[in-house]
Amino acid sequence: MVFASQFILLSSPHATAELVEELKKGREEPDASKAATLGIDIVDDYNVDRFNAQIKDFVAKLPGINSKNIFAVLNKAENLLDLMDLSEETLGDILGSKQNGSDLFNALHGTINVPEAEPKQDKKKVFKRFKSRK
Repeated sequence: MVFASQFILLSSPHATAELVEELKKGREEPDASKAATLGIDIVDDYNVDRFNAQIKDFVAKLPGINSKNIFAVLNKAENLLDLMDLSEETLGDILGSKQNGSDLFNALHGTINVPEAEPKQDKKKVFKRFKSRK
């Protein structure tokens, strides 16, 4: 079964151009530089050697951070206070996803419920001595 759009695409280049124009109505023009960077993991010697490994490991464990956006965050913020000053929208732009930006923002600004520690019972340890073979 051949659909009408497939028929138009196969029938004439002019009709194909009209169909593409119809599909593009109401949408912004694509940005070639932005499209070229989508899905690229920018990991190079400059980024790897530039940051403290312990800080990089800490930031990598935060919600919303992954291997594709960690260097964007590390390049944008000089320290944790700079990262905390960023808005949720800005974090979403840096991380490439509104969901990732929201996850990181909520992790940095949310409240933490720490359970109360149970009181320790004072137990005296009973040490058993080994008997000598004398």
